Amino acid sequence: MPTPLAWVEALLADRVRLLRQGVPASWLRQAEEATDLGRSTLCALLGLKISTINRKLNQKLRLSPDEQNG
Repeated sequence: MPTPLAWVEALLADRVRLLRQGVPASWLRQAEEATDLGRSTLCALLGLKISTINRKLNQKLRLSPDEQNG
């Protein structure tokens, strides 16, 4: 699984494939660190439910394509 930065630099076909598979919820944690935003603020900006994110982080799950669309 690529890191968020490697994903941004990947070929378009590779990015589309990853989005269809679902991106790791852990990427949100990396986004928190990179942006210095709190989880609740970041979830609000992305249109994600914080309870869903917390559950997926704890269970090391991916965000489904529907959840990625906010």
